Amino acid sequence: MLFSRKRAARFGVLLVLVLISLLALQSSLIRPVNEERVMEALYHIERLALRDGWTPELARRAGDLWRDSGDLIRAAAYWENAGDDPAVVRALAEAYVELGEWSRAADTLLRLLEQQPEDSWANFQLGVIFAAVAPERALPYLQAALPAYGETLAPVIEGARRGDPLRVGMALAEARLWAYAELAFEQVPSARGYAYSGFVRDQQGKDGGALIQAAVALEPDDAQVRLLEGLHYRTIGDRRASLDAIITAAALDPLNPAIYAELGAAYELVGDVVTARRWLEYAVTLSGNDPKFQAILEAFDADQADLLAAVGFTDEPTFESTPTPNPLD
Repeated sequence: MLFSRKRAARFGVLLVLVLISLLALQSSLIRPVNEERVMEALYHIERLALRDGWTPELARRAGDLWRDSGDLIRAAAYWENAGDDPAVVRALAEAYVELGEWSRAADTLLRLLEQQPEDSWANFQLGVIFAAVAPERALPYLQAALPAYGETLAPVIEGARRGDPLRVGMALAEARLWAYAELAFEQVPSARGYAYSGFVRDQQGKDGGALIQAAVALEPDDAQVRLLEGLHYRTIGDRRASLDAIITAAALDPLNPAIYAELGAAYELVGDVVTARRWLEYAVTLSGNDPKFQAILEAFDADQADLLAAVGFTDEPTFESTPTPNPLD
């Protein structure tokens, strides 16, 4: 009986391994076939176009196939000649937005809104693009998108109303609309504009280092620039450089609780949890017990309690209160 159970278990394991191997083989076979079929369909369309000339329908089909193959640049080139069907114009607008071709995106969105003026997505896209590059043109589109997009747009609208691309960029970054925020910060030729541009590039997996370095070179005594420098180093994994930059930021702006919250996070990342909590607690005190900073401190304490519990300690961690510290100590 034991022998048969062992054989059954072994057979079950072998069956799973065989099925996994078959699935892997199937995946490796299906993908090239599908890609080959896309290329065959494109070749067929090209032959029809050579024989009869390009029509909007052929251009649309070619664009769709290039999109399905992952090539938005070629897809957009064909869709440009595919007529004014709203579905095609929308697909073209989506491609230009995805590619960051902002001028072409704006032109295409205007075409789409001529056909469908109530389209919330198109109004939103055009509104945030204009908020970044031409705030005076943005408000009608942002207002039209407001019912669908709600509170996300309120600070963007305020920045556009003021004609302030830095404020617009910060609002877009707060909403994690990183590509649009980068577009806005590109319109701000200052140390902070460069620093914020570098930061949002980091958030998109791009390299923001050159812009951060330019910002620091231009305004080394700007606390916000040095804070963003620290966040850049944190993103790329240089925790010690991040800590040093945030210490500098705190020394330059010693009354800013947000910097101390980031300083606490920086100390936690280098393994100094006692100093980390001291700065997080100080951020709460300096902010007048702002719930936002209180929540950060509570989350830190909860994480430490969980860590202690995981290694067998059940008592809550205790931290001594300390006098107001100096960030350079």
